[in-house]
Amino acid sequence: MILLEPKIEKMVRKARNLFQQKNFEDAIKIYQAAEKKLEPDSNQLHLIQIEMGWCFYSAGKYENAVICLQNALSYPGLILQQQFNCLRLIGFSLAAQNLTQEALPYLQKAIQLPLSDFDKRFTIYQLGKLFFLRGEWQKAKPLVEKAFRQFNAAETEYLNTCRYYLGFIAYFEKNDAEAENHFRALIHPDLDAKTRATGYFGLTHILYEKRQFSVLIDTCEKIVALQPEFYDKETLAFFLCRSYMELKMWNELENFFNRLKDVYPQGRYAISYPFFEEAISRREIPESLKKAANTLYPS
Repeated sequence: MILLEPKIEKMVRKARNLFQQKNFEDAIKIYQAAEKKLEPDSNQLHLIQIEMGWCFYSAGKYENAVICLQNALSYPGLILQQQFNCLRLIGFSLAAQNLTQEALPYLQKAIQLPLSDFDKRFTIYQLGKLFFLRGEWQKAKPLVEKAFRQFNAAETEYLNTCRYYLGFIAYFEKNDAEAENHFRALIHPDLDAKTRATGYFGLTHILYEKRQFSVLIDTCEKIVALQPEFYDKETLAFFLCRSYMELKMWNELENFFNRLKDVYPQGRYAISYPFFEEAISRREIPESLKKAANTLYPS
């Protein structure tokens, strides 16, 4: 264990107290002052850089965090936990800047270190999340499953997010029964409105494929009631338009389609717009829709 010089130790204690109080800006200033008091080859410098990196990360200054932690990572005497913290925080910081491709190698290297899966659970989760968001769900699946097994009962937000990802992975694998089990676990009445909305959103995809349009309308309405500013209103609007068309609810279709087209003129479901327009004009389901049905599923 490296002992800090008395004057540096006093500064670090003060900075740590400020960090605990979430006063990251003042803590950073003290760490920077301490850094200036050390020689570039000091064997204490990496400790300052790691803790300062935590401060920058917590303050949302991700570029600065990466610089500090990369400098610390170059120190040859890092212990295992320090290596892990540097690697994972660099990965988290890059991911927070939407630099996913750059983040992946750091997170992958971090989870390969000989620590317990429990200690690595947040890093495993983050790596699985990044693969999921990139559409690489086959890579995401074992990571999300492993993280899900490691989270404890108090870490409900992570457990629920894992369920959401695993539900959609099962849906992509055409395993609707497993997907539905995950999604239904998220609509438990004891859970918060935001979580329940995500569970219902997963169910909408299964209902759409099963052509249960009446239930689909009801489920979309539940989502909006639970979370008026739901993150994917475009998909909800598409599901409603398709349901109204299939159920020959022409006035409702015209109302929602006009809103969908106005808000998302070049949206993800623009391929379906000509079919909706024809249905509204003719007041009947277009025959051409039968040939194009597979192209109208949400991506």
